[in-house]
Amino acid sequence: MANSSISIGWAFDPFTSEAENRMRDIQFLNLLAKSHDIIVTPCYVVGADIGHWVEHAMGDKGTHDIVTNMKKLCESKIEESGAQFRLHDPKIVIKPSFSLRKDVTSFLEAMSGYDYLITNAHNRGEIETFFLGSFAESLLLSSKRPVIVIPPGSTELKQIEHFLYPSNLSKESEENLFEYLESPANFCKKVDIYSKVSNPISVYTSGISVLTGGSPVSFDNYMTETRDRTQKKGDQFATDCGDKGVEASFLMDEGPFSIAEGIHQFADRNKCDLIAMPSFADSLETLLIGSITREVVRTSKRPVLVWPRLLAKN
Repeated sequence: MANSSISIGWAFDPFTSEAENRMRDIQFLNLLAKSHDIIVTPCYVVGADIGHWVEHAMGDKGTHDIVTNMKKLCESKIEESGAQFRLHDPKIVIKPSFSLRKDVTSFLEAMSGYDYLITNAHNRGEIETFFLGSFAESLLLSSKRPVIVIPPGSTELKQIEHFLYPSNLSKESEENLFEYLESPANFCKKVDIYSKVSNPISVYTSGISVLTGGSPVSFDNYMTETRDRTQKKGDQFATDCGDKGVEASFLMDEGPFSIAEGIHQFADRNKCDLIAMPSFADSLETLLIGSITREVVRTSKRPVLVWPRLLAKN
């Protein structure tokens, strides 16, 4: 694994007015390049307005000229931003359409086979949560490849190796993480497995027991048994991760906050570099992005990796 290169397709916009987003992307890639051999291919999909003008007003020669000039522009923008990673020849995709979904499809076709795709999100002004640009959101919903979302104003990192992995401790959640850890493109060296233990109302807990033919349940006993069961299962999950060559620990959250808030609090407290979240493909190969994953991506101040389940079969 140490000798294999990690290929990264980068959704790059040389015309963006949000230079900070570009710098955040490059900082992330520079850090990753310090510990891994990465090859980054920027890709710019020419929007419907420019593409339409190029095709109908300038013809084939105009298309060739604009592709050449855009490649040079991409390279100069990246170089002046202090890139310290191996850069592959930028890809410029011109497929005029007035559908953003088709633009995303064109990007995915150009980036087929890459280990990771990287995109960034956009600020929402003074609102604390950021707005997932329609391109980024469409990419998350369409990609069968792992997508890393770099948020605006993200926490400054010194390394990219310590993950927080939220899990409900189900078999599917465990298999998703194992699949990533066994991937040649894995760059995780330490993982904190996070799981939330909800506190049901004691009257509700006792009432359910009576309705199902049992005796009233002590709330304290119920919570103690739940905590013990969760801790045991989580510790075993961490042990199994350790067998795959990473340092792993289990973190149980009993706080009053939502799961998404808890994830961010634990990521801050444990100084995690990145949050890894799963997405799943159903029998129709439609990606399902869970509400918690969506909320975490929308509110995160650190990079979020969305890893599609059953990637090898897709």
